[in-house]
Amino acid sequence: MKTRQRPRGLVPDTFERRPVRPAFLTAFDSSSTDPATSGPTEQPRGRHGRRRSGLSALAIVGVFAFVATVVYGEARGRDTLGGLVAFTVVALLTAPLAARSRSLSPSYDYGSLMYLSLGLHGVAAYLRMISGADSRVYAAVGSDLADSFRRLDFVVDVGRQLVGTGFIRYLSGLVQVVTAEDVFATFVVFSWFAFLGSWFFFRAFTTALPAGHLPSYARFVFLWPSLVYWPSSIGKESWMLLSLGVATFGLARALAHRRWGLTILASGLAGAAMVRPHVAALAASAAGVAYVLRGPITQARPRLFGRVAGSLVLVAAGVATSYAAARFLGADDFSPSGVKELLEQTTEQTSQGGAAFRPVAVDTPVEYPWAVVTVVFRPFPTEAHNAEAMLSAFEGVALMVLVALALRRVSAAPSTLFGEPFALFACAYLAVFTYVFSAVGNFGILARQRTMLLPLLFVLLALEYARGTVRLSPTSSRRR
Repeated sequence: MKTRQRPRGLVPDTFERRPVRPAFLTAFDSSSTDPATSGPTEQPRGRHGRRRSGLSALAIVGVFAFVATVVYGEARGRDTLGGLVAFTVVALLTAPLAARSRSLSPSYDYGSLMYLSLGLHGVAAYLRMISGADSRVYAAVGSDLADSFRRLDFVVDVGRQLVGTGFIRYLSGLVQVVTAEDVFATFVVFSWFAFLGSWFFFRAFTTALPAGHLPSYARFVFLWPSLVYWPSSIGKESWMLLSLGVATFGLARALAHRRWGLTILASGLAGAAMVRPHVAALAASAAGVAYVLRGPITQARPRLFGRVAGSLVLVAAGVATSYAAARFLGADDFSPSGVKELLEQTTEQTSQGGAAFRPVAVDTPVEYPWAVVTVVFRPFPTEAHNAEAMLSAFEGVALMVLVALALRRVSAAPSTLFGEPFALFACAYLAVFTYVFSAVGNFGILARQRTMLLPLLFVLLALEYARGTVRLSPTSSRRR
């Protein structure tokens, strides 16, 4: 008697009830559901056989919102027409990425979701331009550097240490060579860097976790307010989101045994190390954990050689980024006492200004849960004292609800979560990140730094939603 072969990836679970989905996850649903979890109901089709989607209209609204922002800026006496030209160029450059994303599913329009996100990034770039102080400094210094770059003089004095602030000043100068020193156009280009970072995280998820709930993750990573607003500026957040996205995509390819995975991972880590070496060291360490523990070796010498070589590459990357982080932070060593001293210095330097608060000192494991709450969810609504902080607080409450729903599901099957190497990478990164950044004593700084954490937290949320509706195949993260 022949038995039906079990399909790989998502398998509908007929013995479990579907959980109620949070409103955020359904707000941007297309007219049909994801094919992995939907039935055979036929939906009306538009041109080229593609199901119609309300996301197409939302994408148009997003683009027109940016155009309206440009018109408003001109009416207020701000030179914003250059930003419209820059947005047109980056929209055309995004077209191949959107077309590739549309091919992932016949029933969900990821391309339109991306253009909606791109329009929102453009609007956020304008808001950041009129409110950011550091970004205006980057723009002014970059304008001076652009004159030297046009004369092919690339050995310039950026006025600060190259690793960190100096690199963003240098990058601002390079971008302004292309944007003709138009401030708003430069903001738009940096917001596009952040958008590309979200796209790389999206592609990493599709590569490493094909059994995850992709529509949920796409909505999270492209539309979450913090990931749209904070990095859409001339600053470190946009470059860090792009670099970490590239590194994560490279790790996903390495875990799926695809070519150039480790090379892409190393290039992303190198980019992150030019701005925040300590974050690059955290990412390299978490990637090493996932790569080494990614499952049993099924082939003798070729697979063993690849794993050993990959492990050596990651060890070298970890050592290099740790050394760069030590020099960047002014530490003599990364011993427990040295790390504690660095955290105390961070607390002293950041606990200033109107958004300052008393951070969590993690001396024992007992304080760690409160450190996680602080880094991921605070400020609470009772701790917000202005409009920007209040929006961040409400976002934290929404995130708390989503995490609570996911924890209820993961508690039923924790072994499945740690059986996914990419999810293990996300867990390791989140664990170390929350420990290190719990020393930050300013809600404004913490809200911006959190953008380096959210895409990997969303990996766990999207994976847990998939587990609540379907059974995950044991080989879901190992594509043949």
